[in-house]
Amino acid sequence: MASPALATDAAAQSALPGIPAAGQLRLRLRPWMPPAWRRAAAGKEIELRIPELVVRRCKKPRRIHPSEWSVRHRRMPAAEAHPGAYRPEFARYAAKVMDTWAQPWVREVWYCAVDQASKTNTMLSCLGWLRTYAPGNVFYQMPDAESSDRIMGRKLIPMFRVTPSLARHLSPRADDTAHKGITFADGMAILPSWSGSLTSTAVFSARYTFSDEVDKMRMIGSEADPIDRIKKRTRTNRFSKHFFASTPAGAWIYKGTMACQQVWAAAARCPHCGALVVMDEEHMDIPEGATEESIKADPGGVGYLCNACGEHWDEAERTWAYHHGDWVCIQGAEHRRPSDVGFLLSAFPLPDVPLAQIARTILRAKAGDLSARRDLAHGIQARDYEEALADRKEDQVLRLRDDRPEGLVPSGPIAAVTAVADMQKRGFWFSVRAWGFGLEQESWLLKAGFVDSWEALRQLFFESEFADVQGGRHVVTLRGIDSGGGESEPWADLSRTAEAYLWAYAHPGVLLFKGLRTMSSPYRMSHQDRIPGTNRPLPGAVPLYLLNTKHYKDRLAAKLLVEPGNPGAWHLHSGYTPDQLALLARDPGARVEHGLHELARQLCVEGRDDKGFWQNPKNRANHLWDASYMELALVDIAQVKLWKPPAAQRPPAAPAKPA
Repeated sequence: MASPALATDAAAQSALPGIPAAGQLRLRLRPWMPPAWRRAAAGKEIELRIPELVVRRCKKPRRIHPSEWSVRHRRMPAAEAHPGAYRPEFARYAAKVMDTWAQPWVREVWYCAVDQASKTNTMLSCLGWLRTYAPGNVFYQMPDAESSDRIMGRKLIPMFRVTPSLARHLSPRADDTAHKGITFADGMAILPSWSGSLTSTAVFSARYTFSDEVDKMRMIGSEADPIDRIKKRTRTNRFSKHFFASTPAGAWIYKGTMACQQVWAAAARCPHCGALVVMDEEHMDIPEGATEESIKADPGGVGYLCNACGEHWDEAERTWAYHHGDWVCIQGAEHRRPSDVGFLLSAFPLPDVPLAQIARTILRAKAGDLSARRDLAHGIQARDYEEALADRKEDQVLRLRDDRPEGLVPSGPIAAVTAVADMQKRGFWFSVRAWGFGLEQESWLLKAGFVDSWEALRQLFFESEFADVQGGRHVVTLRGIDSGGGESEPWADLSRTAEAYLWAYAHPGVLLFKGLRTMSSPYRMSHQDRIPGTNRPLPGAVPLYLLNTKHYKDRLAAKLLVEPGNPGAWHLHSGYTPDQLALLARDPGARVEHGLHELARQLCVEGRDDKGFWQNPKNRANHLWDASYMELALVDIAQVKLWKPPAAQRPPAAPAKPA
């Protein structure tokens, strides 16, 4: 019943394996065919001529990895740094990233890398690969319209035009290939979008999304962030894929990368021991006493010490280590088929970033240069700067402890005892300090902690007594409270701020504070004659002191740097009660924990950003830090530094620091 059909078109023999050459086709007569067809074809040779273009369109190419496809097929346009054939040696770590993205079980890839680490070209290789092997609509998201036009006009469209295997998919209509998007001959589309436009991602749905430089993107009002917003465009496709890439800037990329089921870090291979090591700042070999100028004069003096064997690498060995490097899994190795995978690529293994340049950045950061600290985190280490925003560490604060028990006033003339509270929704964090005379404003912590009611605060402010070593008695002489305490309980008639005003009115001498980030003076007084949040008048105007928080926090940070034996020190007590000190005196080996851990922690959570303003990036408790800067403001307003000490007494000596 069958009759073979033999090809006679010799020019069509160039067809790809697995598909007959153009013009060849073997037919089998089927019972459902009309009898006249079967009688006419029986015992005869039938020649069919199939156009080569049709054969190629029917051909399903052998599936290869994106890294292999890039080497075989991709061409780089003239605007690229290395035009011509794609060369993997310029992007040593890109292959695993793009091949991981192409795995069928992977739904998201997060690529957190420093500048000029081939992030965009890695995404474009994935895009070219999917056009060949898994076509589907694509959203390519950029931070703004200008960068979107630039990526389409200088990279994406030129790549499709100069790569032959991609160019054949382009539509012949000129309007189908433009900055506004690409529509291919088979209907697949690549649409650009940007985070600042809600309409650029509206209506259209896609199977794939590529979000480039996500940490430069921004929120729009109360809308979802650009990450969640772009994900919504693929809800109708259960096999969607997302690729997020960026240099970190404290927004989404680093957090998203570390939140993945599996995380990989770029590692270099030691030319001495062969170990794969994740390079870091701690193993930089910078000559002792080196300066930026000395490193510029002798960049070869900087090297790297292998994390595994400790051998020194020079630049040539580091380049070898880069070319023989690989990725190492630092999180989630137990997941055989992770749905989301993160990649971290720092500048340490990259030969394009000289070790001398990294060393100069490290030296500037250690010297306190805020811009250098940010550059070290974002541009070298490929992580968020907020991880190291605080200027201090807890042990640096605890070094200010002396040998006094909690509540003991040091010997010598004391100018004032201050008590300041930072109001919260359900209580008050407070600090009580004794202040010496003189411009140095040396002070000693007496007590710090938390009370949960207005009555407890009243007793602290007006009924507390503190003894000194000679048995003298001291009471609180200056008092202040923060006027903002957040929202009240739902059943409360007044806000916490209104309660603070009424309480201050009922207790004359208590100053109300409100912090402002920018002011032209350290503080300014105003009067409030209405109960906040209401139109009801106060019986008498209550003074409110507006404080320049930057000014006083800068002063507090400087105070914490003064060594305990120097004038103007910010002393802490030992952290022990008298009973605990007595126990330690009898048994030096007794296990007794001092009570200043929480104070030290709260004094370390804030740090200055690159503009010099104080930030609390993790939103951690910082109430004792706020109370401390308000103590400085309180003695400033009262001009304690100008008070004259009693003529018969001498300035207090600094207590000895505990061993």
